[in-house]
Amino acid sequence: MDTDLWQLSSKPFRSGSELPRIVARSILEALAVFDDEEGVHTDVNPNNVFLSGVNGPSPVVKLGDLGNCKFPTAESTSSMVRKLTTQ
Repeated sequence: MDTDLWQLSSKPFRSGSELPRIVARSILEALAVFDDEEGVHTDVNPNNVFLSGVNGPSPVVKLGDLGNCKFPTAESTSSMVRKLTTQ
């Protein structure tokens, strides 16, 4: 990953690009995986949203810092990690 959302200039978000939609959708999709596993990501903030290829045709956005995530069982945690890493 090239940068995090905190370090990214605000210019790509004001230029009429698709980046804001891509970032929002990616974060919501990651949170949906947590919800499917009855888990909670407790630290969603710009420092934990990682981006690559921001200036390219298909930027990659990932939600990181899974250290403080809460899950009801250890089995759910391993299942969730498998889902997130295969996306």
